[in-house]
Amino acid sequence: MRSRRPHAVIVGGSIAALGATLALTRTGFRVTCVERDRAAMPADHLAAWDAWRRTGAGQTRHSHVLLAPLNNLIKAHAPEFHALLIASGAAELRFSDVARSTFEDPQLVAEDADIAFLACRRVVFEYLLRRYMLEQGGFEYLHGARVMGLAIRDGCAAGVTVRTADGRALDADVVIDASGAHTRADDWFERAGLDAVRTERHPCGIFYTSRFYRLRDGADYPTLDGRQSLAGGVQGIDLGYLKAGLFRSDNRTFSLTLAADPEDAPMAAIGREASFDAAAKAIAVSADWVSTGRSEPISKVYLYGNLANTRRHYLVD
Repeated sequence: MRSRRPHAVIVGGSIAALGATLALTRTGFRVTCVERDRAAMPADHLAAWDAWRRTGAGQTRHSHVLLAPLNNLIKAHAPEFHALLIASGAAELRFSDVARSTFEDPQLVAEDADIAFLACRRVVFEYLLRRYMLEQGGFEYLHGARVMGLAIRDGCAAGVTVRTADGRALDADVVIDASGAHTRADDWFERAGLDAVRTERHPCGIFYTSRFYRLRDGADYPTLDGRQSLAGGVQGIDLGYLKAGLFRSDNRTFSLTLAADPEDAPMAAIGREASFDAAAKAIAVSADWVSTGRSEPISKVYLYGNLANTRRHYLVD
């Protein structure tokens, strides 16, 4: 007699949720993802940049890199997905290449070969991950559905109630909240009669603005001196009153992020296009990258503010 497969309900349907789905389905779980965003997927990963609006994730069009541990996990557990990322224009940027371009005769060890981050826009990565998972199948994806609350049995989460066309209730052996910063878990706990979630919030003391660019035909990523010498890597500078970071992305794109203290009122101007561009051209690290002959903007200036570190305590004792 076959044992029953445990069922996991995952609240959310973006990168964290689909990563959990990938891991759980490969260890024998039956998985249901509940994604409230109704936005239809565009035709391909390049169209996703212009057309895919992921309203639940404010950071979608800001700078991202996938660090070596995650890059290695993907290669180890989903090599076919890693191959899809590379074939779609993402690129591995290796520590060993940085070392060789920075030092005359670096002494590398074998483990250095495992240190490589992946350059890819978040929108492109998320689109490719969702497409890959949907094509692989093996789980249920409820698109445009909203979790309304928790089902409780013996003081434990035993499923969720979902607002869909058929008004479904989902039983589950485990419920995973991957809905991000805008989670409704506090409300779910209260409505289920559980102890209130204790929440700590601490301001990050920073806001940032980002803009994306594409290299012009015939142009390449700039090469800088010293420790920033690898063309197309992650480079930056801290001026004390302003931080600037350059991040190579997929398909000959890159982003520039400027960050400052939200209490520094004059620096709020970098959230406006004209001021952002003026700053980008005045900072030595970024000036060559954003020069007219090198690249062209492919996005507006995106602002991300009111940032806080949040910790939620779900267990009383």
